[in-house]
Amino acid sequence: MTYAFTVDASPKAVELNILSLIGAQFETGITVADVVSILSFYPEASDVHTTLNSDGGDVTEGFAIYSALKMHGAKKTCTILGIAASIASVIAMAHDYIEMPSNAMMMIHHPFKGKTGTAAEFRRAADSLQVMQDAIVSIYMQRFKGSREELIAMMDAETWLSAERCVQLGFADAVTDKVELVAAWDLSSYANVPPALLAAVKPKKEKETASMKLVNKALGLSESADETSALNAIAPLNEAATAHKALCAKLAGKTGFDGRNVGAYLDKLEGDVERLAGEALASNQKAEASARTALIAQGYADQKLTKDLETFYEKKPVAELEAFLKVAPVVVPATNRLKEPKTKQGTGSRPWDTKAFNQLTNLERHQLYTEDKALFHEMRAAK
Repeated sequence: MTYAFTVDASPKAVELNILSLIGAQFETGITVADVVSILSFYPEASDVHTTLNSDGGDVTEGFAIYSALKMHGAKKTCTILGIAASIASVIAMAHDYIEMPSNAMMMIHHPFKGKTGTAAEFRRAADSLQVMQDAIVSIYMQRFKGSREELIAMMDAETWLSAERCVQLGFADAVTDKVELVAAWDLSSYANVPPALLAAVKPKKEKETASMKLVNKALGLSESADETSALNAIAPLNEAATAHKALCAKLAGKTGFDGRNVGAYLDKLEGDVERLAGEALASNQKAEASARTALIAQGYADQKLTKDLETFYEKKPVAELEAFLKVAPVVVPATNRLKEPKTKQGTGSRPWDTKAFNQLTNLERHQLYTEDKALFHEMRAAK
């Protein structure tokens, strides 16, 4: 299986591969916890190389990833393998050196969000978006070879930039050889996607469509039949093939049946297969649950797990959890807020114990959200 976030690290060099949307709300979304868990484990690394291919995602999560990379003392290099759109382009700005294949692209625009609510809620959302926009402009301006007004005009227009144009504007340092674009991005939320970028992934879809037409023709279906129809047509063929194979085995004298009771034998065989498959599945699920429980207990004992990390890995394969715990750094356990009053001020070491919500930085707000979502929403509502 290919994961959206992978790492190949040694004490002096870290390779990060960020190849998906940004944010925990997406199925394979990349989070700051993914990045920080690796960077904090290799604080002495002198080189960090990030391969980036993302069409954007959650702005707050992207800011946190940008900050985590920016604060690391290593020399940081980013290769934009396909696209760095929206908040992914901000993450790229955290690196000291940015290179792009000649057919890679970067997209800059203003942050946006879909929202329903009252006029007051819309005003607060607009204020929040303005803060995010100002922060993004400030980050871009550290590299942009132009005026602030020119940059904002480009963001107003949702501007897609080629690798060569990125170098001219200061958003990248070098153009490298062309690569094959294979990612299936969903760019439907963007207004000005270049036709060349859409065409880059179109041949793969056309090839899949052509293959599906051939399959449908072989099954006696119309060329436009969907995948479900094809699977339904294949099912009885599989059953017939299984029955034919079993019958051949019986006729060859390998089963002990003489052919007069083939139906009874097939019924028994089918029942045995279903029973054994069910037993195997139950056994595997029980073993996996037991292994997960043991790993979680060990992770807390070694202070490598927080409740948020446990939730993140609860639907992941056990092997992923085991691999994470092998490289994870020791973390500060989250405070049990059932035992500590949420209004207690001035005695803790966490920023939100002594600051109001609007005084917290974006990274501190993310840390608060990670440790205690209920308190995060309570403080935000009371600001």
